[in-house]
Amino acid sequence: MSTSQNPRPRSSKSNNAREQVLNSARLALTTMVNITGGLNIPFLAAAPQVLSQIIDLADKVKGNKESCAILANHATDVIRALVEATKGKDLLDIDDSLKSDLEELAGTLSSIRHFMGVLCDRSFVARMLSSKDDEANISRFRTELDHAIKVFQIKDNISARISRQTITQTQEIILQAVESMQSKLNSSMDDNAAIRLDELSIEPPSYPDYFYGREEYLQVATNLLKSKRAAKLAILGPGGVGKTSVATAIFHHLDIIPLYKHRVFVSCDALFTVESLAVSLCRAFELPIHQQSPLRSLTNFLKADVTCLLVLDNFETLWDSGTEGEELQKLLCMLNSSRSLSIIVTMRGIMRPTGISWTEPVLQPLPVLSLDAATQAYLAISPTTDAALKDLLLTVDCLPLAITLLARIAELGFSPSDLLERWQKEQTNLLSTGGSTKSENLEISIALSLNSPLVKNNSDAQALLRLISFLPGGAQACYLSDLADGIVTRVTEAQVVLCRTGLIYMTSDKTLKMLSPIGHFILKQYPISEKDLNNIKTLYFGLANQGRNITSRSTLQSTVHKLDREKENIVHVLNNAMQNFSGDVQVIQAVISYSEFLYWTVPSTELLKTASELLHKIDDHALRFQCLTKLARTAAKLNKHLDAKSAMQKAQRFCDESQDKFGSAMCLQAIGYTDYMLGNHMEAKVHFMSARAMFQNLGNKWGSTQCLRSIGEIQGTLKNYISAKEILKEARDQFVTIGNKKGEALCLQGMGDIAIAQSFFIEAKEYFTEAREQFRSISHHLGEAKCYKSLGTILVQQNNLPDAIVMFTKAKAIFLSIGHQFGAAQSIEGLGKIALEQRDVQKAKEEFLAAKNIFESIDDESGIDSCMGFLGLIADLENVSDVENHPYFSPPPTGRDLDAGSLMAYEGDSDDGERRTGELASPSGSFGDVNWEASSLMSYEGDSDDGKGVPKSLDEQVRKPLNRAASLNFAYTEGM
Repeated sequence: MSTSQNPRPRSSKSNNAREQVLNSARLALTTMVNITGGLNIPFLAAAPQVLSQIIDLADKVKGNKESCAILANHATDVIRALVEATKGKDLLDIDDSLKSDLEELAGTLSSIRHFMGVLCDRSFVARMLSSKDDEANISRFRTELDHAIKVFQIKDNISARISRQTITQTQEIILQAVESMQSKLNSSMDDNAAIRLDELSIEPPSYPDYFYGREEYLQVATNLLKSKRAAKLAILGPGGVGKTSVATAIFHHLDIIPLYKHRVFVSCDALFTVESLAVSLCRAFELPIHQQSPLRSLTNFLKADVTCLLVLDNFETLWDSGTEGEELQKLLCMLNSSRSLSIIVTMRGIMRPTGISWTEPVLQPLPVLSLDAATQAYLAISPTTDAALKDLLLTVDCLPLAITLLARIAELGFSPSDLLERWQKEQTNLLSTGGSTKSENLEISIALSLNSPLVKNNSDAQALLRLISFLPGGAQACYLSDLADGIVTRVTEAQVVLCRTGLIYMTSDKTLKMLSPIGHFILKQYPISEKDLNNIKTLYFGLANQGRNITSRSTLQSTVHKLDREKENIVHVLNNAMQNFSGDVQVIQAVISYSEFLYWTVPSTELLKTASELLHKIDDHALRFQCLTKLARTAAKLNKHLDAKSAMQKAQRFCDESQDKFGSAMCLQAIGYTDYMLGNHMEAKVHFMSARAMFQNLGNKWGSTQCLRSIGEIQGTLKNYISAKEILKEARDQFVTIGNKKGEALCLQGMGDIAIAQSFFIEAKEYFTEAREQFRSISHHLGEAKCYKSLGTILVQQNNLPDAIVMFTKAKAIFLSIGHQFGAAQSIEGLGKIALEQRDVQKAKEEFLAAKNIFESIDDESGIDSCMGFLGLIADLENVSDVENHPYFSPPPTGRDLDAGSLMAYEGDSDDGERRTGELASPSGSFGDVNWEASSLMSYEGDSDDGKGVPKSLDEQVRKPLNRAASLNFAYTEGM
């Protein structure tokens, strides 16, 4: 696919025609200076000076050059005709009516001079945005000049209004010489029709130089033309998507050329009236129009039943002008009635013109290129590439024109990385190769759509455009009323206008979007207003705050349904609000709430980190504490334990400053957890002991018991098994006292881990069985699944493989039901090892492949490596005839550990499914469950899975800080 709207070879011819028009005007002016000096008509005496200024300005204007040249020549012709009408007359007096008409003409010339002066001084972007208005003004001035000729009736009866005064013989000779020279000049222009300004529109562009990713679209279009004698096709889409290139490729297609006696390609971007289109069509079909109107010539030609292909390129110029809608409809109906005329219309937007019976199935709007096709198109122009090319192309939404311009710029020595960096700084300013046509500058292409009368005359459309351009993910149709409240009155009409002009499009899920380059340009030209921003923040802050509603897996699913499609917008709006932060705590609260949603979907600390840098600007201690603990919790889930520790240390400083001892204790507890995860076991132990002492001083038995259990786990990690077991038993007893069954079950898990580490498998089995029942009684599915997995491990060590299979199978089922991929993968891996031990090689292969796939889905390299090792062993076994004598099955004297380093090793699987690297031989991995995920930092009143929380028997002094903490919305649900 050609990646640009193909420029037609018009520049040099257009310049030649313009120069000849201006030369004709200058020649006439030279003569008038000599003639008018002898006249006693003030206006005619001063006219040459005004005309000279107009001609000079017409030569300097930076836009609408051809039209301005024609206008200057037209003005000169009017004045020359006035002078011509005075030949041989004696001028004695001017009647009042003529004086008034001359003054009106003088005003018109003065307006033209002022208008051209403004054009010369305009900036580039201003010219682009005003091009259609300028054309309208030029057309108006030409109409006024034509009117002046009719008023004066110059050729016939001006002598009745001007008294006689003779023009000297010398003046007559000069005037005749000028007329002769002008006649020759105009004749020269007529003889060379290719350079006439109004005929440049009928010269077809050549076949696209680069044509990628459009093969299927081209095939569909050509098949329609081949199957229908008078097919009618519309190629729609936004500016810069390559509509002209596709139409050109069809026009020059080898299967299409033989089908038609006449093929005509008319560019409508320089046509502003139905008459100009009709004249262009007559010239394209080489029809005479001197003896009859252009429409009559066309009608007679089409009756001849000659096969023709007509391409009307950039038809929106005429269709959207709205000035001659009825006449244009008549012309389209006349073209549509022909049984031998096939029509292809290219047009911005997604709405086909009425008046034509479009061939079914209609062509769908032309999409942007696929990434592969965009890459091909870019490399075809600039072969230099690097790793940033994909991001560069995606940044401009693979828009063909943008890709072409980027590749052209790359030819100057810029790499994709260079261009990506420049795009981030310059955005659409980058997308120009220095020219002033829409194929050389993306901003010109976009400005053409913005300057459409449909948009310029509709303030609602402009307002809706601003709102959508601010949202990188687009605006869902269901939220338009909220976004537009008090800003856009006629939302549906505005939506239709923007879709019709190709500035926005509707996705299959009913979201209004715009291409990235268009959005950037709109934001630059039409900055978002305060009212716009207030509506946007109200909507997206409200959506972000729904993240706080997540308390279980079921509430997670309903929240995901609401927020997942709005991720891009919510993040953008929150970041924008924080970049322009003025102390509004609503944005901090929205970040905290939305981060809870991200925690369960795509964990990220970016928003929270940004928010944490603003906390010194607010006085709300509870909100500061909440933000930092959310940051620490998310960082821990991402295994960024240094970041988690830093956040909690900052939170502790805030607590110390506010004399919040309860908060300080919780921070110490969390810092102890991060130190443990970083392998700093002794430091972790010190932190837990300090936190426990603080909780005890506050009378908080639940917090002190949590810390005690953590100390017991650390003792186990340090292989102080006797001490660890005693501490965990004490913690268990305290949990029983305060009525926290989950804490009791976790202590039982910890004691089971220690028993396994000591090879006391029978004792370990009892602990895990009791813990499993406790978890089951409080519907704590994750804890129950972990106990089943640990029991399966113990049964393997006892060579009870059938029962081990039952345990691993139950564990797998529960893990899958709660979406715990890591636990499910480990359970399946355990089943694979058992199958291998039973010499069922095929079954083992299936299990390891299934486990590997899950490990790959969660990017767990350790799990992947383990499964690959076993799959390599199986491949080896499949190539031997005597499996029993394979070295793998040679048992050691005391029995083989089927775990091969992972089944019995400490798995440390936290609720997010991440593997840890602790030293404790603990298949339950219960340490992290208590001291981070279920610590008082994260769930002050207990985990919502068990539904118990703090027992009612606690005195008010203890309950008060717990309730205060709970109000901070730190609820955490383990194992959702």
